[in-house]
Amino acid sequence: MSALNSAKDIAAKAKATVDANATKAKAAFDANATKAKAAFDANATKAKAAFDANATKAKAAVASKKDQIDSAVDKAASFVDTQTKGKFTAQVTKVQDSAKKLVPAS
Repeated sequence: MSALNSAKDIAAKAKATVDANATKAKAAFDANATKAKAAFDANATKAKAAFDANATKAKAAVASKKDQIDSAVDKAASFVDTQTKGKFTAQVTKVQDSAKKLVPAS
């Protein structure tokens, strides 16, 4: 066997080994990617459920204080209207109404 044929044989074996390892690595990567996606999806579902539950609790808490919030908005609007000597009554009223609409009814 010549040195050239020996080198070609070694190169062919090395290429076969690299190709086999690349195939194994890709399979392992794909399997791990699938597991990671499943774990992410499960955690995203749990997080969304927790967020929705907390959002519902927060809305209920705000709604239960609607009267107090509306009173505070009225006081703030009255203060601003007094301080500006009525120059911006229309704008203050508009902001006041918008603020009250943000608070859900209980």
